[in-house]
Amino acid sequence: MKRRKLTVLALVLSLIFFFGTLGNLVIMNTSMPSEANTTELSATVTGIGIKGEGDHKYCAIYSQEYGDKLSTYELRGISDISDFTSLQRGQTIFFRVEKIWLKQIIERENWPFIHVIAIRTEEDEIVSLDDYNKQWIEGHVAPTIAGSVVVFIFLLLSIHCALLLKGINIFRRLKKRR
Repeated sequence: MKRRKLTVLALVLSLIFFFGTLGNLVIMNTSMPSEANTTELSATVTGIGIKGEGDHKYCAIYSQEYGDKLSTYELRGISDISDFTSLQRGQTIFFRVEKIWLKQIIERENWPFIHVIAIRTEEDEIVSLDDYNKQWIEGHVAPTIAGSVVVFIFLLLSIHCALLLKGINIFRRLKKRR
């Protein structure tokens, strides 16, 4: 009876982890920014700061409207730092943010930073949605593969536990064949 309870517990936990990890994979791979799920806002530049080191640099954009809250993701492979440092004080920039954060951005509720997806000026596009999405895809390949392996392992564990509850032990049958 104790073994049966442990098997049921293992089945329930493996199903929870299976569906949780699968859901996370689906959300992670279907939420790529586009013009439909982002909004373009504007700001007046008061300064630029390059933060981070090596390949992990990002840009903090200081503006009249949002203070020091505008921040890019890592610049590696997306844009040259000089594109940002060439922005002039008083220059208007147009930037895209995900719509799900729009309410907090507008209300400015204790928001530590605003992640800028794409950014442009009247004359130049500094980071386009396509540029951002290319880097986004490259950054999600390894986690997607790892997540898929984890999902598969939890699926196998769930199947094994379900079979054990029916009285079928596939590992015992494999031993008998040898």
